[in-house]
Amino acid sequence: MLVSLVLFVTLGPVDQIARAAVPPYAWSVSRVDPNDDTGLFTSIVLDGSGEPYISYIDETLGIVRVAHRSTSNWTTEPVASVGSSQGNTNLAFGPNATLYLSFVAGESHVVELATRNASGWTVTPVDLGYSEGYNRLVIDPTGRPMLSYTASNGWLRYAVRTGTTWAFETVDRTTVISRYIGLAVDGSGEPHISYYGNGVLRYAARVAGVWQTEMVDPSPYAGWYSTIGLDSGGAPHIAYYDSVNTTLRYAERVNGTWAISTIDGNDDAGWDASLAIDRFDRVHVAYYARLVGELRYAIRMPAGWIRETADTGGVVGWYTSLAADRGGLPRISYYDWTNGDLKYTEGAIALSVRTHRPLQTSVPRTTLEGEIVPLGTHASAETRFAIRPAGTTTWNYTAPQVTDHAGRFTVTISNLTAGQRYEYRADAQSGNETATGDVVAFVVPLPLQPAPPYLLFIVGGLGAAAFVVIAIWFFYRKRRAGRVPIIEPGGTRPSVPAAVRGTPDRPHRRGRPSRWDTGDGSGIRTAGPRGLAVHQEALLGASDGSPDPGQGSPSSVPSCTDATARGGRRRRLPPRPAFLRT
Repeated sequence: MLVSLVLFVTLGPVDQIARAAVPPYAWSVSRVDPNDDTGLFTSIVLDGSGEPYISYIDETLGIVRVAHRSTSNWTTEPVASVGSSQGNTNLAFGPNATLYLSFVAGESHVVELATRNASGWTVTPVDLGYSEGYNRLVIDPTGRPMLSYTASNGWLRYAVRTGTTWAFETVDRTTVISRYIGLAVDGSGEPHISYYGNGVLRYAARVAGVWQTEMVDPSPYAGWYSTIGLDSGGAPHIAYYDSVNTTLRYAERVNGTWAISTIDGNDDAGWDASLAIDRFDRVHVAYYARLVGELRYAIRMPAGWIRETADTGGVVGWYTSLAADRGGLPRISYYDWTNGDLKYTEGAIALSVRTHRPLQTSVPRTTLEGEIVPLGTHASAETRFAIRPAGTTTWNYTAPQVTDHAGRFTVTISNLTAGQRYEYRADAQSGNETATGDVVAFVVPLPLQPAPPYLLFIVGGLGAAAFVVIAIWFFYRKRRAGRVPIIEPGGTRPSVPAAVRGTPDRPHRRGRPSRWDTGDGSGIRTAGPRGLAVHQEALLGASDGSPDPGQGSPSSVPSCTDATARGGRRRRLPPRPAFLRT
């Protein structure tokens, strides 16, 4: 398959608009010529009012034709008989709305130029071309037609007509066969050519009357379907197909160096590529994705390439040709192989809206979210949501909101039924144009059941445990304090052995406080199951200072703790003074 490229050249004053159209676009597809096997090797160009003209080959009748749309109606006209031509057709407007068309005759392989004026079409031969029919046509700033084509010997040739005289130049003699030619002209009238030669992508430019050629991409077998355009600064941009990696690639010359990148690496994309640069210096590319059989479109934006499917269903997108209108909108002509028809599609600025998932949903409310994708040429739009219980047919609408920019918008709604499934969508309207988003469903959750007061239980349990521990400790302390001997009034000092041993009638009971009788009639109570806490005077001896019999000297009596009735505190007694020991 070969591809046709015609650069869009604006003649006369250009209308100014506020901003360039941005994707995503709403693609409208029309069938231009429904006859069988018609629409091969298309080329598209726009007239001063933006109406499309398309050249193509009617293979059934073996003629080259031109289709023109006026308002919404397409008309076609024959130009010349080409037989079984397999080469490009190229369409371009010149001064005074003169229409130029180049093609290669099928039998003779002659490169021919057809001109249409008020009297009709005139066809003139130019040069002997190659059998595969590679040729390109542009009109320079002075209105001269320029051609680049593969000569009969395979060399790359260039021709320009001044008046009725053609001047011919050989651009590259080193390539065996120059294929997939792209042609553009800069503001100075100098030609720039992209082409595939000797297995690589190449570039040629004429500088001061001298042709300079160079290799763009050294990758083997990269450069098929090359197509070229120049930005406002004269820098070349090339789109082409890498047949080894089956990708659509892009080369841009920056400061004398070629920067290579990938536009689309999916589904064997890049066949029949066609490139155009709009007046905003944005690069557009139309191409065919072979594995899925669809027409694709890509535009380079500041954030990178944005790709869209322009037409799908069957096998569509052969022989693409692309032009950009004054607003930067793409117009594409192509061949529908499934139906054998010439087709046309254009990307239109359409008010577009998307429906997003709810931001949050709880009983009994939710927050709905939508997004204005492009506002297009509209200054503002009204947005709203339509919502209904799933399974019903009646939509309920939220109050409209006005926005003056693309972006997301939200609405919070209440009085939803717990457990109910709802459907909703985002809507937008501006003037007579209405956009509707996809329907999204959500379910209002059931209210949460009260959770058992586990924390209260835990805190209460810990508090109870702490109370029990404190009570036990307090009881233990009181119990220890209860072991202190209490001297009743009028009592006498017990002897240590009696206090320790107890009396025969009241034996000591381990582990339980008892009231002990010292046996001397004093009525002294001792505290302590072991009988170790006794009155200090019993330990120090009798009131006359002499120790009790059998206790040894006072210094040999072990000191013990003093337990008084003032809270049960005990301390070690100091040694007896020396004057008491005598």
